[in-house]
Amino acid sequence: MFRIAICDGEATSLTLLRALTEKIMLEEEQDFSITTYRDSDVLLHEIRSGMFYHILLADVKNRSQGGFSVAEELHRQNAPTAVVFLAWNGKYAMDAFRMEITRYLCKPVSMGSLREALVSAYKRTILGTRLPVTVSGRRWYIPYRDIYYVEEDEAHSVIHLRNGEIAAEEGMGQIGEILPESRFVASSAYHLVNLRHIGMVGRGKVTMTNGDELLLARSRQQKVLDMFLSFS
Repeated sequence: MFRIAICDGEATSLTLLRALTEKIMLEEEQDFSITTYRDSDVLLHEIRSGMFYHILLADVKNRSQGGFSVAEELHRQNAPTAVVFLAWNGKYAMDAFRMEITRYLCKPVSMGSLREALVSAYKRTILGTRLPVTVSGRRWYIPYRDIYYVEEDEAHSVIHLRNGEIAAEEGMGQIGEILPESRFVASSAYHLVNLRHIGMVGRGKVTMTNGDELLLARSRQQKVLDMFLSFS
């Protein structure tokens, strides 16, 4: 799922931006979610607490608040979030350039420029490369290619990798919302598997390329098999 955050202190602008974003994503026929914020401090707190978004559309009014403070935190975390600044003029364009902000759009934002920013971010993140998780209180970004499967562990998850495994604080459901559905599939209520690393799909089990055998629920067998064959 493509997770979108929109932060704008003006209620009318926020409502309009959400409507435009929703329209574009529906037209692009992509799975997405939108969370809006009137207060950038609330967004900043959530990001520091482990919240992740693939793209942030943020209003900027001055250098010390709003989008800048959130962007600086994302940069500190080395997060792969695409950041798009929205402003009424180009006053902060050079600052945004120095911070390597993904896009700088002037209001009123056109449908075309917003679509380009969203589609570009979708391709770079969802079709991109890394899963954000929290491990022992620290943020990790794990390349999709290194993940064999994700295993449910009560309220948390164990991520099985090329070189061992790590315990993530997020539950499998949270991770499943971020991982691209074109690459990962649930073989049961307890496992999310990387199609790239499936060696064989059999009756009642999935054998991974590292030799691990995982439960394959009867209700999911056909879907897993179809996706595996299509991916191969």
